[in-house]
Formats: sequence, structure tokens, C-alpha cells
Amino acid sequence: MATNSLSSTIVLELLRNDNYANWCAWMKNYLLAQDLWDIVQATTEPPKPEDDEVGFKAWTKNNAAALHAILISCEVDILPGIREIISANKVWDELARMYGPDNSSNIPESRTCNECKNFRPWTYCSSRGEERFVEKLVELMSEEELEIKDDNGVTALAQAVILENIGMVDCMLTKNTNLLKIEDSLNRIPLIAALEYGNIEVARHLYSVSLPYQTFSDTDSSTTLTQLMLLIDFGNPTP
Repeated sequence: MATNSLSSTIVLELLRNDNYANWCAWMKNYLLAQDLWDIVQATTEPPKPEDDEVGFKAWTKNNAAALHAILISCEVDILPGIREIISANKVWDELARMYGPDNSSNIPESRTCNECKNFRPWTYCSSRGEERFVEKLVELMSEEELEIKDDNGVTALAQAVILENIGMVDCMLTKNTNLLKIEDSLNRIPLIAALEYGNIEVARHLYSVSLPYQTFSDTDSSTTLTQLMLLIDFGNPTP
């Protein structure tokens, strides 16, 4: 789990031979935020200096930035296999070939599946103020995928509630309002969870957006009322 001070701002763990699934997600999110993902995923050849000098210089700068970020995010014993490659795109593809899901000799299947299931990129991104990552991820996910719970019985929306991030809440509800009534492992809908966590602003917001969809069961209503009584200032504006 070793990291250095610079790489720790990019990934939570340096790439090893058994954590590619998580590392790939962290790395992709970082590259997206830095507007470098197009360099890594390029399907065309870079511009030639004689044809487009300005474009070539821009590509060279972005390729170097992406390549550097990838290299410093790998364990030292991985570098000999990639350090001579000068294209970020080719390094990315080589790491996928060496450590990706298709390479069963390097990644234990059971561990990879568990890592994919439990990894929550919205938690990682939100803690770093990178909410636009979450917006991009939600755009790519289906409504059904947003309803998936991790091993702790927590959905993406429940994570956003815990993080007190109204922007993330709205982003997910725009895609799937059914999330409002999905219970966690303690049988709490997001509104009740927000109240129990003391996240008053989030609870107010969830209450206001829940009304049009009438998502409250009798049990939910009773529990909500109880929590409101415990939180006397729920209806009062925050000073």
C-alpha cells in the first residue's frame, strides 16, 4: 500500500499486480479531471510537427503530463516493463495487458470482483472536491447500476448523504428518483439516514424533493417524525 507524497494525490495505492481494478478507476478519474484522458484513449496518431506545430506541442505537453502521472503511480518493480515507452496511450494499454482482468495469472478473480464491488469513486472524488468526476460517472451509469449496494448495504446516493454533498445527491436523483426509497442495511431510506447522521441541510433537501414522488411508507413517516422531534431545529434556518 506504499505511496509517495505526490502519487497519493492521484491514487490511494500504487499499482501492484493485485489491485489493477481500483487503481485503473482512480487513475482514470484523475486523468479526466486534468483533461488528459483523451491523450490516454487516443485512437488516432498524434499530430506531426511539420503539419501542426501548435497541436504537436500541446500533445507533447499533455502526453508527458499523463505519462508522468501514470509512472509515479506504479510500484517500482513494475517500472522496468514500461519506463522505456514514451506514449501515455501505449503505457496504459500495456498495463491493462499485464495486470488487467484478462490476465488471470496476476489478479486473483475473487479479490478483483470484491474490489470492483466495494470501490466507490464518488467517495474518493468528493473528498477531493472533484464532483465533476461524479457527474461524468453518473452519466455513464444506468439507473439499475445506481441502485447497486456495496457489501455494507450502501448505494451511491447513501454515500452522498453521508458525505453531506447535495450536489452529488441532485446529480444522482436527476438520473434515478427511485433511489429516494431504497433502504440501506439498517432499513433506512436516505432521508432517515440523513436525519440520523445529523446532516440537516441534506435532510431538508431530500424532504423537499421527496414530496412530489410520495416515497414515504407509514413506517418511514413515523421514523421521520421521530427524528424530527429529536432534531428540534430541523425546520429552522441555519444562522
